[in-house]
Amino acid sequence: MHYPIVIYKDPDSDYGMMVPDLPGCYTFGDTIADVLRQAIEAIELHLEGMLLDGDPIPEPKDIAFHETNPEYADGLWKTITIKFPELRQYPVVIHKDPDSGYSVTTPDLPGCFTDGDTIEDALKRTREAIELYMECMLLDGDPIPEPKDIAFHQGNPDYTDGQWESVAVILPTDVSKIQVDQPGPIQRLFRWFNQATQVVR
Repeated sequence: MHYPIVIYKDPDSDYGMMVPDLPGCYTFGDTIADVLRQAIEAIELHLEGMLLDGDPIPEPKDIAFHETNPEYADGLWKTITIKFPELRQYPVVIHKDPDSGYSVTTPDLPGCFTDGDTIEDALKRTREAIELYMECMLLDGDPIPEPKDIAFHQGNPDYTDGQWESVAVILPTDVSKIQVDQPGPIQRLFRWFNQATQVVR
């Protein structure tokens, strides 16, 4: 997608950037080049938040449409090209543990599970666990499984008496944005295990 942005600068401030088609999406930088670099991330994060919240995504308009708005007078116009984020809905099954709250399993991602004192807490941790799980798969060059319908999993006896929910996550696509302290699959495995353990706790 191609979003027009407007860059402005007041005498006593850094450069600022706004996205007219995405109200509330803005960033700042010391230079125009700095603002342009940050604009990509700002737009991607803004769109991801809207997708996760279920908000409709506005179609970008042409620069000419916005140039007539006096609010953007004297601004420098650029166009930012981004890859539209992909939202996935993964079915999860929740079980009530007699002594330890709620446990959550993601059937389409074997080994991806977590728990929490409440259903809300467990589902929040589940989103974090799924995101981390997908990042590790991406780093290792493994394909990320597509989510199946809840009905596909309901016949599995392992999930009998479970409560089914759906967790929305954004599919990671850029390896360079995933921070890894140490390279290599073994180190990444330990990193995943340590972080997953923290998520479960």
